[in-house]
Amino acid sequence: MKQAKTLVELQQLFQPMLLEIAKAERGNLYPLDMMVWGIAQRSVSFINAFVQLMKTDNHIGASCIIRAHLDSLLTFYGAYMTSTPHEYATHIMEAKPLKKFHDRNGKPLHYHHIAETLSTIDGKEWVINVYKTASKHIHFSHKHIFGTISNVSEDTATFVLKDKLEMTEEEKIEYFECMIAITEELLHFMGGWCKTKELAIVSPKK
Repeated sequence: MKQAKTLVELQQLFQPMLLEIAKAERGNLYPLDMMVWGIAQRSVSFINAFVQLMKTDNHIGASCIIRAHLDSLLTFYGAYMTSTPHEYATHIMEAKPLKKFHDRNGKPLHYHHIAETLSTIDGKEWVINVYKTASKHIHFSHKHIFGTISNVSEDTATFVLKDKLEMTEEEKIEYFECMIAITEELLHFMGGWCKTKELAIVSPKK
């Protein structure tokens, strides 16, 4: 599947991206850098796990990975919504609740709010839909209940536990495309931070 190949190729871009960020602005280190490195490591691990889950058509596990991967994007984009991104990154590193930090308008940051805000950007309208759909998988819902039922008739229903879940080719492509879109946005915003650091150079290092 070409989408799987594309996702793995994108995964390989995280390391060179981190090297560029590390070299930018004379190699100075900021709290946001540390958050980026953590997100990059998490992303590489998620992609590895996602690919393995998709090999067994485990859409329940794969959808949880999609949501967690999206959370990484939302957490990173939250820095763009604040007036103090490094304080925000420090807040995250200190394991403080996301909702305890506020955006430029004074509104508490939480994943749904960030997803809605990111979705207002042209070309990123898909974010809120993926967020809502994936949430139904990561939180126990009707999808988990009805996914065990088969052979329903007027009087009976068969409940089955499966170690291999069947997915259509279209569903597989959709899952991969979600992961690809999230990964591309992560790399895009990481690249934006790298350029911001580069533009911050005022004078040669003495």
